Amino acid sequence: EFFTDSSGRRLIRRLRNQRPDWNVSPTFVETQPVAGNYYPIINRIMLKGSAATDNSVPAMGFAVYTDRAQGASSLHDGQIEIMLHRRLVRDDGYGVGEPLMEQGSDSKGLIVRGRHHLRLDELAIIEKEDPVASRLLTRTPVVTFAPVKQPPSSSGEWNALNISLPAQLHLLSLVAWPLLRSTARRTASDQLLVRFEHLIPENGLPLPSEPYQLDVTYLFKGIRIIGAKEYTLTADQEKEVAEAQRLRWPTENPNEAVWSHGHYVVQATDDIILFLPLGSISTFILDYEHA
Repeated sequence: EFFTDSSGRRLIRRLRNQRPDWNVSPTFVETQPVAGNYYPIINRIMLKGSAATDNSVPAMGFAVYTDRAQGASSLHDGQIEIMLHRRLVRDDGYGVGEPLMEQGSDSKGLIVRGRHHLRLDELAIIEKEDPVASRLLTRTPVVTFAPVKQPPSSSGEWNALNISLPAQLHLLSLVAWPLLRSTARRTASDQLLVRFEHLIPENGLPLPSEPYQLDVTYLFKGIRIIGAKEYTLTADQEKEVAEAQRLRWPTENPNEAVWSHGHYVVQATDDIILFLPLGSISTFILDYEHA
């Protein structure tokens, strides 16, 4: 077995030549031992070992972190292979109708560059640090510059947050809203579009059963949050409206259909509390006033 990421986030267990989540009859038989065991990865593939029977040697783990989407597999126990770029000189007969021969700008062949970080350590350590390590290459901070009208402060440091977020929360988006101020109503209050991701730990510890409660009233420096409303991931529709209009497919078992519900509350003290479900990305539009 081996593990690959799902859209750059949680890990999915892969069993060689098996599809345990396919409810098909007769039992699935893999006829393509190489192609059938290759999976797309956004940022990592991992092998998880076992501890010695007497626990004298801890379980070890091996992971490869990438900076871009690639193909990966473990065709043999203890081995990992990653396909950075595929090139076929002849049509393989699988539907494309032509060989995969990208010549590149110089007509000498496409050149693909990338970075791979290899990690070999005790499995418990790798699993504990995996959520952060998996984001270092694919979602690195973007450094931006702008002209200033006055000299910067002597400290040279500034943080948009008054308090640090816990390790399991990731602030994905922080955008002035609406995007086109010219189309906004003149009476519209100042707003922010924020997305929070509640990361799933891969360290084997019990998962929290309740959403994380985040007080955002004074989370951002210089402003006070006075209102909140949850939206869909694309921020084009309120979450409650989208759920009410959600399509129900005939093949969907209503007893197995699961989706997460984030929400928010306004306490008697006018504090704004966001509820962030585990393993989900929650999108909110926040109203604020200058503090």
